[in-house]
Amino acid sequence: MKWLSKQVAAAKQAAPLSSEGVVSIGGGEPAVVTDGEVRGAAVVSPGGYQWQPQTDETVLVIRASRDCVVGTVRGAAGDLAPGEVRITGGGASICLRRGGRIELTGRVFVNGEELVL
Repeated sequence: MKWLSKQVAAAKQAAPLSSEGVVSIGGGEPAVVTDGEVRGAAVVSPGGYQWQPQTDETVLVIRASRDCVVGTVRGAAGDLAPGEVRITGGGASICLRRGGRIELTGRVFVNGEELVL
């Protein structure tokens, strides 16, 4: 039994501290396939930002006290200039541009009422 415990400990020490993985079960405590499947990973986001990974999304996984999904592996930044931010999800997006410009895509609601232009 002691030999087996040492083998498990050695395997954990040899594992990389971070890796890319693919989400196999989305949500607040996703399952992610890296070198094996990790279930119930913690989702870590910047302060004030909430995110739930979706199935088939490629994400970065770090190993801390438990495995954590910390963000998606980004594709091309497209038309973003340095310092600009785009948040997307569910077919909608918010783009914060330099010079204070805000671009919204999708249906916009203010206090529960749809804004119609």
